[in-house]
Amino acid sequence: KNRIANWEKMYPFSLAAPALLALLATSAPHYLVGISPNTSSAGRRISLRLRANPSIPDGTAPTSLALQPPTIAADFDAVLSSRYACTRFRPYSTLPPGIPTAGNPDPATVSAARSALSVCLATTPTGFNVQPYRAFLISSPEARTALSRACIGRNSDRVRQSDVSVVFLADRECGRDIADYIRLMEGRGPITDPSPGAWGRKYRKLSVLVLLFSSGYSLPRVISAPISAGLRMGVATTQFVLRRIGSPSFRSRKGLVLPTLSSAETWSYKNTMLLAMSFMLGMTARSVQTCPMEGYDAGEVRKALGVKGRYGVPIIVCAGTAFHDPEEGGEEETTDDVGVKHGSKRKGGRGGTPRYRYDELVEEL
Repeated sequence: KNRIANWEKMYPFSLAAPALLALLATSAPHYLVGISPNTSSAGRRISLRLRANPSIPDGTAPTSLALQPPTIAADFDAVLSSRYACTRFRPYSTLPPGIPTAGNPDPATVSAARSALSVCLATTPTGFNVQPYRAFLISSPEARTALSRACIGRNSDRVRQSDVSVVFLADRECGRDIADYIRLMEGRGPITDPSPGAWGRKYRKLSVLVLLFSSGYSLPRVISAPISAGLRMGVATTQFVLRRIGSPSFRSRKGLVLPTLSSAETWSYKNTMLLAMSFMLGMTARSVQTCPMEGYDAGEVRKALGVKGRYGVPIIVCAGTAFHDPEEGGEEETTDDVGVKHGSKRKGGRGGTPRYRYDELVEEL
C-alpha cells in the first residue's frame, strides 16, 4: 500500500481502541502512531495520527506479525521441536542400484543451505569475533561422492543421498590470520593513526587475548602444542595457589581471578559448533531435514577438500529430504544403524529421542 505522509482521523473512544492501537503497531510498522486524547461535547474521543516512519526506507516489506516479540518464542520453540537427526535421505535423482555414486542435488535445498549459512555466518557469536572456522558447502555429485569415501558406515550413504553436505572446519592456528583479523576489526579501511606500529599498539591487548584463549599460535603444531600445554598448566597451578590465599570475594576484589584456558582444538571446536547448530536450526526453519555426523576419517576429509592440517573437522551436517515423508504416507526411519532413536517427543511421527528431565540436568540457585 502507498505510504501515508500525514493523516488524522477522529475515532470515538471505546474499549476497542487498545486493540486497534495494538493492531496498528504490529501490522503497520511502516507508520508511527501518535495518540492524543480529546475532550469535546460529543464525548471523550481519541486522535490517531499516522505518519511515515523515517527509520524504514521505501520499498521494504513491513514486519510480519510472526516476528513480533510475543510470537518469536513460539516460533523458535516450534523450530527446536521440529529439528531431529534424519537417519535416511531420499535422493533427488535416482541412480542404478548398487552404484555408490551421488546424483544431482535438489536446487531448492542447495539454495536454502546457501541462504541459511549466509545468515549464520553473519550472526553466530564467536570469541573476540575471531570466527575461527571455515565451511565447505558440498552439493556437486563428484564432491559428495569423494566426501562419502571418507565417511564410515551409513554416513557414507547419507552424504551421497542427501542434497548437500556442509563440512565445518575448526581453525586450530587462527593466529596465522591475526593481521587479517585486525584489518577486519578496523573495517578493512586505512588506520586512523598512520604512524608506524599503530595497528600493533591499538590491537596489542586484543591480539594477546586471542592467542591466550585460542592457543592458535602461528607455529607448527609440534611446537605450539607443548607451549599451549605448558601455559595452561602454569595458569592452573597459579589458580590452585590463589584459591588458598583467600576467599573468592577477596580474589575478585584484588583482581586475582584467572581464566581457565583451553587447547587450540577445544577452543576452535566450541566456536565452530555454535555455527553448526545455528545452521541446523536455520535449515529446519526452511523445512529441510538435517543430520549432524561424526564417524569419518578427518585426514581423508581434509584430503578430499584439499585443506591443510591446521583445520580440525568437528562435524559434518547433511541436509535434504527425508526418505519417507509422513504427509505422503508411510513411516519415516527414526532409528540409526546403532539403534539410537532420533526425533523430538513433542513432535508426532518422529519417534522421539529419550531425554533426561529438566531437574536431572539443571540446578537453579
